[in-house]
Amino acid sequence: MSRVLITGVSAGLGRSLAELYMKKAQVYGVSRRRPGLPQIIHQCIDLADLETVAAKLGMLVKNIDALDVVILNAAHMGVVEDLKDTSVDLLREVMAVNVWSNKIICDTLFQQGIHVAQIIAISSGMAENTCRGGNGYALSKLALNRMMAMYALEQQQTHFCTISPGIIDTAMQEYLQEHKGHEKFPILAQLQQAKDQGMMQSPDHVAQRIVGCQSQFLHYPSGSFVSLKEVEECY
Repeated sequence: MSRVLITGVSAGLGRSLAELYMKKAQVYGVSRRRPGLPQIIHQCIDLADLETVAAKLGMLVKNIDALDVVILNAAHMGVVEDLKDTSVDLLREVMAVNVWSNKIICDTLFQQGIHVAQIIAISSGMAENTCRGGNGYALSKLALNRMMAMYALEQQQTHFCTISPGIIDTAMQEYLQEHKGHEKFPILAQLQQAKDQGMMQSPDHVAQRIVGCQSQFLHYPSGSFVSLKEVEECY
């Protein structure tokens, strides 16, 4: 049986991915809250608490010698506001979850001698398309893209990619839609329009698309940033 490690499995896309992979693989999950999925091997980890991530993850994977795929899904949205109004403390917290915890996860797996065939990091179109209000989230996703590209040069036995999955209807989107400031931050109006027109994807639907494209990601050079839609259209 194949082995899959997924972060952020208590809700949203991470939970949907875990439920889907459980049908064909042993799933190891990481999240702050327990997901209540009986077949998953889970470890509660607060990815914002960087000093504890390595030790807790090490406990989760101590008896593993190989992972077929690692999906770095957990993320911190931060807030939608101008960068000048955003505190460095909040930016630091967003970067901790969205970037540095993923570095610690990768380093821990490699240091423990675990062979990892494929690492898929969930990024965002906001990483490459600057939009007002995206601040810490956009910065962190851009940094995540570059970090995975750097690891691809160093860890050539593993295939890395970051993907933009499109707009997903999750609690994060609910926050964005309820945010008052659509005139100041056009991204909010775009998201509301997507919601009103039924263009937001469910987490289950996106999970099915990601799992379906897992092998197709390998056709791209390791370290690539790709849109899920592009992969589906090309393959």
